[in-house]
Amino acid sequence: MYCYGVQVSNFFMTAAPFLTLTIALADIPTIAGSIPEEIGHLSKLRTLLLRGNGIGGSIPTAIGLLSNLVTLDLSNNRIEGTIPSEMASLTRIKTINFSDNKLTGEVPEEFQNMDILSLTLEGNNLSEFGTLK
Repeated sequence: MYCYGVQVSNFFMTAAPFLTLTIALADIPTIAGSIPEEIGHLSKLRTLLLRGNGIGGSIPTAIGLLSNLVTLDLSNNRIEGTIPSEMASLTRIKTINFSDNKLTGEVPEEFQNMDILSLTLEGNNLSEFGTLK
C-alpha cells in the first residue's frame, strides 16, 4: 500500500506490537495499492478505517486473524474479488462497511452465524445476500 508514493506496507509489520486500538486512514485519495497480508499481524487492532481511498486488490484472507476487530470500513475504494470466508472468525466484529467497491460473488454463508450489527454492501456486484440476520 502506498501513500504519496511512499510504501506503507512495512508499517503494518513494524507497528504490530504497539497498535492496540485504531488505524484510520480515511478519505486520502493518494493512498493506493492493496491491503497487505501482513495486516493479519495486528492482533490487537480494534478499528480499521480505510474508506474513501484508492485501495485496490482484494480483501486479504489474513484479515480473519484480527481477533479483536470490532469495526471494519473499506468503503469507497476499488477493492475487487470476493469477501473471504475467513472473516467468519472475527467473533467481535460489529460493523462492516464494504459499500461502493467492486466486490463480486456471494456473501459468505458463514456470515449468518456472526453477531454483526451493521453490514453495508451496496454499490458492489454481489450476486446473493442469503438470509443474513
